[in-house]
Amino acid sequence: MSLTSLPIELVNKICSYLEPPEWAALRLSCRSLYAKSLDAYADRYFESICFIATSEGIRELEELAKNDTFSTHVRQLWMIPTVFEGRHDLELEDSKFRTSGYSERSNPRSRHEDELRACYSIYQTIKADNQALLESSTFSARLHACFTSFGNLDSVGLKHYATSYLLDPRQTEFRCLGLRNLRDQVDYMFKPSNLNHLQWHFPANINSLALSRMLQGYAESNQQIRALNTCGANFCGSTSPYHFLTQEHYTSLLRKLENLEDLHICICYNEKEPNPTSTSTSPSPSTTYLNLLISVAPRLKSLYFSQWDRFQRNISESYFLGLAQHINFTRLKELHLHWIQIGSESFKLFMTTAKKTLKTLTLNLVYLKEHLPINSDSTGWKHVWEFLGEELSLESFYMANIGYDGHKCRNKQHFLQQMD
Repeated sequence: MSLTSLPIELVNKICSYLEPPEWAALRLSCRSLYAKSLDAYADRYFESICFIATSEGIRELEELAKNDTFSTHVRQLWMIPTVFEGRHDLELEDSKFRTSGYSERSNPRSRHEDELRACYSIYQTIKADNQALLESSTFSARLHACFTSFGNLDSVGLKHYATSYLLDPRQTEFRCLGLRNLRDQVDYMFKPSNLNHLQWHFPANINSLALSRMLQGYAESNQQIRALNTCGANFCGSTSPYHFLTQEHYTSLLRKLENLEDLHICICYNEKEPNPTSTSTSPSPSTTYLNLLISVAPRLKSLYFSQWDRFQRNISESYFLGLAQHINFTRLKELHLHWIQIGSESFKLFMTTAKKTLKTLTLNLVYLKEHLPINSDSTGWKHVWEFLGEELSLESFYMANIGYDGHKCRNKQHFLQQMD
């Protein structure tokens, strides 16, 4: 029996087991098969689109937006906001660059000065291209044009990948607009550090600017998204609490977020406030991303939230308390808190409006603010545990790396006894 004579559902099922090159070759072999498998092919490879914030990345995104066949299948749009882990201030003589950049064709122990200069020139060109795009006054307008074409879009945000991962030729299944051009330009491996260290170097202000550009372009479109992320599941980045939206754009954005259900937001404090002279748009002083969280909280069903300080091990409890005093959940089913310091009372206050609907709770790297010796008989977590047992009807609960004042509880037996 010919493959073309099979029902379209069966054809799509068979094709789903093929690798991209195999599926593409099969579709090109027969006009009938090409037409039959078009929707399934588009759903598989164009449902989620990721692009790098470079001139080539946005150009390829614009080309996709002009394609009526594939643009309607795009449901998720993610931007990688920067390259080289946001390390845009490295000098040629900087030891970090000399140990990070080297040609794949040479032994890193015997690098020549001219080769290092060539690598550094590439680094400067790409970082300048990335910065110019983010600071361009037309970037949000170009994104707006793309949003308009992606009529079925329901999820937007940022994702973060180490440049060493992007340049790794073994990552054959990772697809991203602008990636081929990046790999063509960079013929050396950039190895700054692993993903765990990435967050300490990633500039929160750049993330904030990138997200603001994306949200401004979205606010002027007709779509209403369901999910908004400042980071991806592979790595939680950091975003400055300050955004670069004007009050007009911020108000328009809130109207567009009326259907928002899922929010993943990681806030980083104690970084220099954005410098209005370094960007084309100055931040609105009256609104922050925390204001955005408070505004959309009543509609959220799922929230991933992180709040940490870049330079201080202990963050002020007032950061979380101020949020807890204004937050109001009415539909929240999933709450995931990580990398955050809270007081037991502010935590209970934060949870008060969610206790009727919450079913899933995750606490990871959550520390109570109690100024007591680590081995003392603090009862803070015991009070939290009692609150969870008495006030919530959870179906799923997970906790890890719990402690006090930025220190993990190493005496697990002592900690578990508090829970009894």
